[in-house]
Amino acid sequence: MTEQEGHHLTSELATSLGLPNATFEVVEGGFTPVSKYIVQNQDDSFFIKVVDIHAYPLESAIVGHEAKMYELLQKAGVVGSVLPHYRGTFTDGTLQILKLDALQDVTWGGPWTAHNIDLIDQTLNTLHHTPLTPELRDEVIAAALAVKELVEANGSAFNNETKQQLFSQAWSEDGSSITNAKGEGYFNPQHTNLKQTIESKAADYDPENGESLVLQDLNFGNIAFANDRAYLVDPPYLRLGHPDNDRTVLGINILRQVQDEELRQRVRERFLTNPAVLASHIMYWVACTQQSPAVVDSEWGQFQQSCAKTALAEFEKLNLG
Repeated sequence: MTEQEGHHLTSELATSLGLPNATFEVVEGGFTPVSKYIVQNQDDSFFIKVVDIHAYPLESAIVGHEAKMYELLQKAGVVGSVLPHYRGTFTDGTLQILKLDALQDVTWGGPWTAHNIDLIDQTLNTLHHTPLTPELRDEVIAAALAVKELVEANGSAFNNETKQQLFSQAWSEDGSSITNAKGEGYFNPQHTNLKQTIESKAADYDPENGESLVLQDLNFGNIAFANDRAYLVDPPYLRLGHPDNDRTVLGINILRQVQDEELRQRVRERFLTNPAVLASHIMYWVACTQQSPAVVDSEWGQFQQSCAKTALAEFEKLNLG
């Protein structure tokens, strides 16, 4: 977005919100065209997500699903503790706007200290052990199915058959190297049976088997740290599943950034204890690197390749020595 486009959007938002004197601070990060701001107006501040309904219909629909998930999480009693307070969503003209409390005095995506690792561990425990009534459980299942169908209908996700095919084509015939869609090698296994071991372990994991609330999208931009707690945001893909789904994604993301071996071991012990879940995610991350050269070069593609490389190294170390 150009500076002129950004100024036009914030002027439009000030009118939509009925706050002509508000200031708008851009929040960077993310892989979608959704705009994010901290809005300050006299003695109040809040966070908003904004997307143009006509220009980005898929992203707009996902923001709508995110609003639904906040409503369900509010019923579950974790909004305001595990996640920030939800202030509602509305449309104005071509804009869809989602409002949350602005988290004060927090850092995003780190720093990854032993204290913060403990905090996010506690936050995940709270989320994953949140009890649901039968009625709320059914609502979560229905909402998660609606998001899944939306993403699949728009070709934004691949099924298990496609994932397996893309995963397999990344490997050299002798299993000694893994390349992306540009033909660039990014991992050289030490064990030629690594591919078979990953596939065997992944077969033991059923992503539909589990009764915990899981977010599925624990990248650094969705985690905030205050002095005494960690917050999670961005729950449009919330569903019922195995808690190790979230823990594995988080663990690999932390290991991408942390070099201190004592902290790395702490992460392994807290978050990387399920080889089957790790193997399943490896297959997804490797498959993502096969989509196209343009995807590989994108910020999203580089993120997926970094996850794949880190996860492959960890899996080989933990399972093949």
